[in-house]
Amino acid sequence: KSIGVSNFNEKQIQNILNNCRIPPAMSQVEMSINCNNKEHMEWCFSKGIQVTSYSPIANPGFTNNAHSVLNNPVVKEIVAKIGKSPSQVALRFIIQRGVVCIPKSVTPSRIKENFEALNFKLSDEDFKRLDMLNNGIRVCSPASWKKHPEFPW
Repeated sequence: KSIGVSNFNEKQIQNILNNCRIPPAMSQVEMSINCNNKEHMEWCFSKGIQVTSYSPIANPGFTNNAHSVLNNPVVKEIVAKIGKSPSQVALRFIIQRGVVCIPKSVTPSRIKENFEALNFKLSDEDFKRLDMLNNGIRVCSPASWKKHPEFPW
């Protein structure tokens, strides 16, 4: 048996670990170049919990380009250097961290492009440059969530 959690912080997961018979196998959180959730990822890995990233491209249709990963100048520089698309670079950054990545798309050409993020590796230098872009800005945090007593972020 396996269970997973979504949008739980470390304190909430630790509470489960302290009181469960079956520990969570997966923690699903928003993760992108803008919001890399590095501390959460490392904490989960230290507990043997795999991490899944949703909105790994920072939900470009939802953000109105305000915090678009696809238009970030550093991403564009890396794209020009390695000949991959901005979304492939964004996905590869997440995958290369050892995180499961679930981008959303209904367009066959984009789905194919997303799969091609598995066919290359970012250089250590490019990976570090992308890692430094973290600004903690989430694109999937509706204001109504903040009123909930268990709001995780």
